[in-house]
Amino acid sequence: MYSTTLRKENLYLRGDERIRLKKKDSIFELLQLICKALLNKKAERLNIINVSNLIGITDFFVICSAESTTQVGAITDELLTTADRNGHKILGVEGTENNLWVLVDFGDVVVHIFHEPVRLFYDLDGLWRDAEEISVNDLLKSQEAGL
Repeated sequence: MYSTTLRKENLYLRGDERIRLKKKDSIFELLQLICKALLNKKAERLNIINVSNLIGITDFFVICSAESTTQVGAITDELLTTADRNGHKILGVEGTENNLWVLVDFGDVVVHIFHEPVRLFYDLDGLWRDAEEISVNDLLKSQEAGL
């Protein structure tokens, strides 16, 4: 029997589950790319939530906020440009009409970009408080270390 360990998430996979290993690795790289794009435009309160065990439509929520709707638009534009440049398919984008709450759907990852007062009102962070939170700092450090 074949088995391996994915250091990034400490998953133990056997046999044909190697396909899952590749998928998890690509999700990990997508999360890194998303975080870098969001931080390039000064996104605030960046939070990654693993919802894979709670809902069946996606694996991760990435939530961030901005001080103005103009900044929400700039963050959204940076994310869409970065994703396109790196060959990532975007399934949908909602909320760009008013830039109060923009949702970008990558399938396995859904990004929520909020104007700060709207984020406080809807409190997605509190709604999903039972989900595992992923450290953005650890995620980006692991990329720098080549893990």
